[in-house]
Amino acid sequence: MEEAEFIAVSDGEAMHFADARAIPWDTPERAASLNELIHILQYRWFRRALETTGGHGRHLDVACGSGYGAAYLSQSQAIAETVGLDLDEGRLHLCRRTYPSVQFLWGDCERLLDHFAPDSFAFVTSGQTIEHLMDPVAFIDGVRQILQPDGVFLLMSPTHDEGPHALEFRNPFHLVEYSPDTLTPLLEFFFADVRMERRLPARDVFDDLPRYGGGARLPAADAVYCAQPRKALDPAAVAAFRSAFLLDIYARVLGDIQTRLIRERRSRHFLKDSYHLIDFVSGVFPSELEKTWCMPEASFVLRPSSPGRRIQLRLLMPATAEFPMTSVLQWPGGETRLDVADRRLRTAEFGPLTEPTPLRVTTTPPYVASEHGLEDIRTFGCCLVGVAEL
Repeated sequence: MEEAEFIAVSDGEAMHFADARAIPWDTPERAASLNELIHILQYRWFRRALETTGGHGRHLDVACGSGYGAAYLSQSQAIAETVGLDLDEGRLHLCRRTYPSVQFLWGDCERLLDHFAPDSFAFVTSGQTIEHLMDPVAFIDGVRQILQPDGVFLLMSPTHDEGPHALEFRNPFHLVEYSPDTLTPLLEFFFADVRMERRLPARDVFDDLPRYGGGARLPAADAVYCAQPRKALDPAAVAAFRSAFLLDIYARVLGDIQTRLIRERRSRHFLKDSYHLIDFVSGVFPSELEKTWCMPEASFVLRPSSPGRRIQLRLLMPATAEFPMTSVLQWPGGETRLDVADRRLRTAEFGPLTEPTPLRVTTTPPYVASEHGLEDIRTFGCCLVGVAEL
């Protein structure tokens, strides 16, 4: 792996390994970035840790993404059935097509009891999820309730000793990253057995991470094993804890979040902050993360703040088709062609612009549901994840 490719943040974070054949489970050093490497290692640890419990039962993978991890865990001797849960219906179409042996459901991880009955699962796993959530307490409380009394919850999330913050200059996909001192009380309120660092089962899965990353190290409390869910918690006590915890966390990070809204318009979570640079005319719609998906034919108007400025679009190419597709971006000054099959984040610049300028995006071959067996048009086209003025 080239050092330049070994980055901490992958540009299409949720789109890892859309091609099930490309996952280097046994050779993680072949991962395209540090983020992909950590996702491989986390699922390897999840599987080893589940098997060391000696239990057997139903399993839920929360925020399953493109489904590769849920499918990998479903092959474990500890698992009777795996359910994958995610908010992105487009990725779920890909999951169901690629991994038919796993049940994939749409759902909100902060409202788990809306989707599952209490005591439904022997195991719950969640990798790189809690740092994205507005209400982490609702998420962990939901996990506690849907787990069986002897169930196990495995969590991975980046943590930092300096305390919770909104990552102004770090990962723009994350809302909050926690310190061990703030994450531990949250987990211990809902679980009687919480283990971090070297006490974790199968922790040796991560031993080679520095070798792969040229000195990169996994944060100290990145992987957490939780058992013995506290089933008898009083709802009033949970409500009081939730209020106090969220007030404390957001009081600490509010300044960072406000700063990032001003300085870091690259984040897909805050794309709407740069909507003044672009008008969405047709063929687009916003998703739950405020990123914008372009259908096979979409129209925009680019609006420079002053004459002579350039506007840059950051586009994720998430097509799941097993054949070449191309997106063509046409404007009065020319055209830009992007290979959708790359499944990578690309940039396209337009200008210098002297006035509002029309832009048309066309993806070919066109989407035909009857031919491809998919109903979600978002899986064929571009995903606009950032707008910036240069």
